[in-house]
Amino acid sequence: MWLYAAVPWPEHGGAIVVESVTPGGHAGAAGIVAGDVLLATSARAQLDRGKGALRGQLVLLSTAGEKFSTVAAAIRSNTCSQCNVHLVFGRPEGCVRPIS
Repeated sequence: MWLYAAVPWPEHGGAIVVESVTPGGHAGAAGIVAGDVLLATSARAQLDRGKGALRGQLVLLSTAGEKFSTVAAAIRSNTCSQCNVHLVFGRPEGCVRPIS
């Protein structure tokens, strides 16, 4: 799966939008299609915030308003050998899912 958003796209409000999905890949098998928007990703907390997340704790990071580099770093923070990266996608109104 490829996510492109090196610069904010005004027509998408700066959202990270799936540009294409590799045929036969995991994203396609999960139902992700071009035009879907990345809403959140799992990440390992990097800061101690009092009663908030502790450093290294698994958290769900909303991508809203975040720079692409921040979201990419959050995805890369899932480094333990037992970790699964969790990505939460949404489909904007008007996007039609192809029938397979």
